[in-house]
Amino acid sequence: MKTLEAGLQLLNKCTGNDPVTLKLGPGLYPIQTNLTIESNKNLTNKNRLTIEASILPDDSTWRQEDMPTIISTSLPENMGGEKCTCTFNVKADHVTIRGIKFLGNPSLTAKHFPIYRPNDSLTDLKVTQCVFLGDEDALPVQVAVMVSGHNTEIEYCVFSNCRWAAIFFYAEGWNVPIKNSCMHHCIVTDCYGGAIWTSLVDSDFRFYKNIVNKCGYFWIKNYFNKAEYTIEDCVVKDVSVYKGEWKENNNIEKGNYNFVEKNIIKDGSIVLVKRNDKSYFTIDRNFMHPIKDSLGYELNAGIFIANSK
Repeated sequence: MKTLEAGLQLLNKCTGNDPVTLKLGPGLYPIQTNLTIESNKNLTNKNRLTIEASILPDDSTWRQEDMPTIISTSLPENMGGEKCTCTFNVKADHVTIRGIKFLGNPSLTAKHFPIYRPNDSLTDLKVTQCVFLGDEDALPVQVAVMVSGHNTEIEYCVFSNCRWAAIFFYAEGWNVPIKNSCMHHCIVTDCYGGAIWTSLVDSDFRFYKNIVNKCGYFWIKNYFNKAEYTIEDCVVKDVSVYKGEWKENNNIEKGNYNFVEKNIIKDGSIVLVKRNDKSYFTIDRNFMHPIKDSLGYELNAGIFIANSK
């Protein structure tokens, strides 16, 4: 297909019991409308709906230039009473999004969500080996991954210059906490709002082997959320506020709740691979990953799953 929109329309029309995959070749994909992922298929945990790059980062021939890059140029729509745009509005269970780079939306009057799942009755979303690059003044990203419902896994992703990397909102009409969700092997850097927000999420939430660097808040949870989270094998460096709490008056204040912390490193220097004059026309394969001697290098966080095997 010539466009992502046409490919997604075909994907959404598929029926039957078999898994279905839409592969994106290398290139820049400007989208002019908010895209919806839905399905008439009988999807399951094994028979999934997948949108992924045709060449994935663990392929030996993969280069940064091979990662399909999506930029949203859609106009704002009213979503939940606010002007918003999104790249993928997920309206199906058992969805995987893999190996894609997401940029923001140049409209400065709307909140942009690259991956957005507002339906609190949905389940099983996997976001893996993706990169989210925002720019507060040019291509803002409000929340890179904004989800309600159960069973969301965010793994091996890079988030840079977004307002928020991930917000786990609520499930089943606020009647129960989000269950069976996790975030691991991710790099979150320069997110000016913060790294993660768990509005109402169960204490079974797992957060491990992540690097959080130069962010506003490390973590926010809502005042009525009494869950105690376990954080394991992470680096959290240069955050303005470690724990925040959203209050009933819609303000965010410093929180006094506790984490169970296991091997959390807060001292040292994180240095990420960036572009430089010597590599202006090419991008290092390890772009936005820690250099070898950097704090957090040994965690194998980032888009290369093979590094963790």
